[in-house]
Amino acid sequence: MFQITNTTPLAALTVGQFQELIRNTINIQEPKEVKQILNINEVSELSGFSKNTLYKFTSLNQIPCFKRNSKLLFKRNEIEDWLLASKQLTTEESSDKLDSDLMKGRK
Repeated sequence: MFQITNTTPLAALTVGQFQELIRNTINIQEPKEVKQILNINEVSELSGFSKNTLYKFTSLNQIPCFKRNSKLLFKRNEIEDWLLASKQLTTEESSDKLDSDLMKGRK
């Protein structure tokens, strides 16, 4: 078997050996699949809200969720959309929205 050392020229490496060398050097991790169904702990970590706050939101129907076998579950995309829906507009965005609303009123 060919042994790679500090004096081995790069041109002597196969593509696979070079890729392995790069992976080992910069410690690249394979991208892991993102979970689409989350439990309360994962939503707490994703959103920054405490579990108690999330339970309160669910009891008031303020956050999208569902129950399966008495476990509270959430769809990742619905939680991300829910988090972005309550986005506060920047000053520029507020100004643009106001301008747009005023222009619609003139038509």
